[in-house]
Amino acid sequence: MSYKYEMIPFHQHQIMTVQTDDSVMVVMKPIVEALGMSSAKVFV
Repeated sequence: MSYKYEMIPFHQHQIMTVQTDDSVMVVMKPIVEALGMSSAKVFV
């Protein structure tokens, strides 16, 4: 399986994505922290 990392511009910010052979995933921790939330509470 191969991975491709890419930064996508979104509302004056950069969001990291990871593309695999069959899907695209978004790294959520920086988004959650930018919203002022605790990532530990979101994923529990």
